[in-house]
Amino acid sequence: MIELVLVGAWGALAMFVGTLKWGWGAMAGALAILALCLDPRNGSVIIFGLAVIAVVMMRKNTMPARFIPLLVYVAVGLLFAWPDYNGKLSGAVQILLVVAAWTVGLHVARVSALRLNDLLRWLAVVIFIIAIIQLVVCILQTAGVPIFVTGERTAELTEGRANGTTGHPGSLGKVLFFAAMLCLPLTRSGDRINRRLSYASLVLIMAAVGLSASRTNFIALLMLVLVWALIIPSAKSKGAKIVLPGVILLVGLFFLEPILERFDEDPMGGQRARFMSVALQVIGENPLFGVGPNGYLPYAGDIDLLTGQGWRVHNVFVLQTAELGIVGAVALFLPLVFAIFAALKVWRKPDFNSDFGRVMIAAIPGVILMGVTGWGLWQGSIPALWFFAFGLCYGLMTMVRNAEGPNDQSTIDPFVYRVRPALRGAKRS
Repeated sequence: MIELVLVGAWGALAMFVGTLKWGWGAMAGALAILALCLDPRNGSVIIFGLAVIAVVMMRKNTMPARFIPLLVYVAVGLLFAWPDYNGKLSGAVQILLVVAAWTVGLHVARVSALRLNDLLRWLAVVIFIIAIIQLVVCILQTAGVPIFVTGERTAELTEGRANGTTGHPGSLGKVLFFAAMLCLPLTRSGDRINRRLSYASLVLIMAAVGLSASRTNFIALLMLVLVWALIIPSAKSKGAKIVLPGVILLVGLFFLEPILERFDEDPMGGQRARFMSVALQVIGENPLFGVGPNGYLPYAGDIDLLTGQGWRVHNVFVLQTAELGIVGAVALFLPLVFAIFAALKVWRKPDFNSDFGRVMIAAIPGVILMGVTGWGLWQGSIPALWFFAFGLCYGLMTMVRNAEGPNDQSTIDPFVYRVRPALRGAKRS
């Protein structure tokens, strides 16, 4: 309780001072990323707080309209479709959290339109700090220092692997994947400090993921960087297209042996086929509305003994389909699909803010890989970081043109927000 009060007090002070000096957008974005990347189990408190402030500040057109069907669906499901069971309300709160995280990311992009350089600098600095902290903690854990110790059950399954501050090696890799996603566009920034901090952050992130020995996250991070290097414009991008992938691959080689050892120990991924069979049975019995958020284990535990001990299907997309049904899963993930389609429309443009569309495209293979090999993308505050990262990138891609010289405030997608009236109001104030 004391820790929560201290975090809240620090956050309130940081936002107050930051709003005066650096702007609300920069400080809100920095605070959200710090909370979600350093403590993904408790970062939801910060996200909900920022979302409430965003709602108060924006007054109208606050929430992306594409999430309204999801919220209506969940409300109807809670009232009429899903039975009572332990965890139903917390599961619904988790869904509300991802909507809040997307809203915060989008709002940060919107209010930073006139002070975008502040936001970009804060992104570069904060992600660099996160990378340093996580790597230092990983090194200490690898050396045997009992810091950020995991639970007994997790410790038995992940012995010898670093988990940073997240409580699980797999969670660490996913957190750092989205940190790297936000970092990559800054490698093409016109600001030399932003570029250097971003390059350094990516190297540190790769080393931390290597110490976690998470094979899926390791491969996902490599895919993110390599796809990014392939799709960015060639002009003035030799460092990002050639040097960065080369350095990341070189750093990855130092950690290749423990990754390969894990493949030798468990080439088929344990009981994944068994868990998938159980999940498909659950979906077949409840195709439209599912068994309810957080209802998978209570329902599937009666079908399979191992599932009853806490083992979910190792596929976050199948898991959400089982819990929310086909209708709910479509409503949950469709906004991400819309964001990707919007990115595909601009990814060939050479301007800086289109880089945030390109990085969403580059993240697709890694997100799919992490999603189809485990349920970690829906643990703790990790889904909030996932949706926050995509919401922020989508906002920076669509809300602001000429990102490093915000004279032109035209938008690509007016469906989400009406930006110009808000900007005129900001200029008058």
